Amino acid sequence: MVPDGVKIKNYLMNKFKNDFKNGKELELFLAHEFRYFFIHQYVKNKMNNLLRLINKLGISFKSVLDVGCGSGEVVELFNDQNLLSVGVDLQKNVLIKSSDVFKKFYNKKLNFIVCNVNFLPFEENTFDLIILLDVIEHVNNLDLLMSSLKRTIKKEGHIIICFPPYNSIFGAHMSIPYAQVLPHFIKKHFFNQFKYRDYYLNKITVSKFEHLVNSHGFDIKFKNMYTYNNFLRRNKVLNLFSKLPFLREILFSYCYVLRAVD
Repeated sequence: MVPDGVKIKNYLMNKFKNDFKNGKELELFLAHEFRYFFIHQYVKNKMNNLLRLINKLGISFKSVLDVGCGSGEVVELFNDQNLLSVGVDLQKNVLIKSSDVFKKFYNKKLNFIVCNVNFLPFEENTFDLIILLDVIEHVNNLDLLMSSLKRTIKKEGHIIICFPPYNSIFGAHMSIPYAQVLPHFIKKHFFNQFKYRDYYLNKITVSKFEHLVNSHGFDIKFKNMYTYNNFLRRNKVLNLFSKLPFLREILFSYCYVLRAVD
């Protein structure tokens, strides 16, 4: 039986309480970094839709790299299918705590590596599939990232990148829609409540991303837009709006499937 979120939360609070100045700070950390352990249905739907997309496109793979893996839900998903599944992230504390949770409550040992995603510590042509979910908008050097991805992916491999453009409804990564247009002092006050997290954003747009992809020798095999509660589901109305340059930047998040050009 999978333990409920309360049991995991209490365990973590007791084990890691000395890592934080006070209980409130720890509560904030757990609520954010371990959200996937408490919001099971949301994650289940998102991962199931991702798997349907992979199957629909006929993508075959035996090895998966999750770049910016966070608390490890994607790594766990493919590990359970007996695939080589590796997650990398810059946040060492998050990976340590995630490893501890999976081992303690699920009896699973997952492959996590702490590294800068711009310099992936793998040999050339290592992975069949590389996934970046809500990651690319946090990377400070996108050219280095794309070069690293191209070096690491196998010749016939695929890269899946999903992200919210900066000008989209939640592009500022705050619970307030279109918070990026708020005055600086208001955003500063809000961000200060979450100072344990690096909220660096590179203000990526759809146009900038597609130019980046083309300049690094990738073909776009698949592209789809989605809203926060409608992950990767086809919608004729959304497709119509997405053809308008201005609206496509402010209304949707996007998922791309890339192939490297020989």
